[in-house]
Amino acid sequence: MKTTQERLEKIEEWIYEFETYRIMKETIYEVVYEVINDFYKETGHKISVEIKQEIRKKIKEKYNL
Repeated sequence: MKTTQERLEKIEEWIYEFETYRIMKETIYEVVYEVINDFYKETGHKISVEIKQEIRKKIKEKYNL
């Protein structure tokens, strides 16, 4: 049987993992957003919604988000 301390340590571990996951996810999306904006600034061409959705889908698959 687990002690209260062991349970608290496990909860702290989960919180840390969740925060790490959240930060990683936000960072990845920020980078993608910046790349899309830079592409538009450099070329004057917008990226279609379909391509943006495909990019997000591939990121989710690759990083299990």
